[in-house]
Amino acid sequence: MTEAPNVDELAHQFSDRFVGQPEWIVYAWGVLATAGVVPPDVDEMHSNLTDHLVTVAALAYLAEVINNEGAAQVPDITEGVFPVADIDLGRYAERQGVYSAEWPENAIDLAAECVKSRMPAVARALAGELTPMTLFLSLWAQQEGVVDYPLDDETAFSIGNYGLCGDKMVAHDWLMGEVLKI
Repeated sequence: MTEAPNVDELAHQFSDRFVGQPEWIVYAWGVLATAGVVPPDVDEMHSNLTDHLVTVAALAYLAEVINNEGAAQVPDITEGVFPVADIDLGRYAERQGVYSAEWPENAIDLAAECVKSRMPAVARALAGELTPMTLFLSLWAQQEGVVDYPLDDETAFSIGNYGLCGDKMVAHDWLMGEVLKI
């Protein structure tokens, strides 16, 4: 896999963890890039920059939900390396049919709604490339900290068969049932 310095920087910006989660985001982006769903890196001059930032943030949010269940924070795409301008965010939201529950709408709430609404489609695209179980195992592995992606067979087997707990089962059921709708 080639270097994707902007994706790496965004992964660290959107992560609440120093290790594990950012590496998973870069890996997941690479899977989508190899499939031709996204470009190899996020280019600030690309006409779909907002869509790409929402996608990276959706990957981070997916990882965050697995890490922190009900306390997951949606990454803020309105600040940081490539902050999404209000007008671009509004155009993106309009095209996607996304609206904030708050009135009057503000950029932070609208951005969060965009990321949350994008996450299931991103997860389904990843599951289509990896298989649903491989997606789950890689997401669960990022909790462990430094893990090499893609997971080797031994690591995947260990995660899937050992350390079974309620949190892992809830995360699995949420991903398969609520997000992937399997």
